[in-house]
Amino acid sequence: MKICKHVPHQFEWKVLDPEELVTVKQKKKSITQRAGDLELSKPPILLRDGDHIGVLVDGSASDDLQTEADRDAAEVFRVQKEQQQKEKAEAQKTKNQYANDNIGVHIRWEEDEEERAL
Repeated sequence: MKICKHVPHQFEWKVLDPEELVTVKQKKKSITQRAGDLELSKPPILLRDGDHIGVLVDGSASDDLQTEADRDAAEVFRVQKEQQQKEKAEAQKTKNQYANDNIGVHIRWEEDEEERAL
């Protein structure tokens, strides 16, 4: 039997396997422990009130607990993120282009010989 925690900002379910070895930082050193021996309300598991959890009775099942809505939302999020990255890359490209153009106003002051004589 396995417990899964829904991670909404990643649109996926994280499997919390009690036999998995996890590294926990305590004060100035890291300790490796079984996930089954950790307190669920502290990192790295960090279960809070209102979190959605799922239970896989058959741990060998290939079910990832994702719904169609999760898959659709993940796809929309991925497309939006790619679009933002493209826009950021284009903005950086145009910024670099203008930085190399030496754009500005250059005034060259030349006096006539008559004005110099005065």
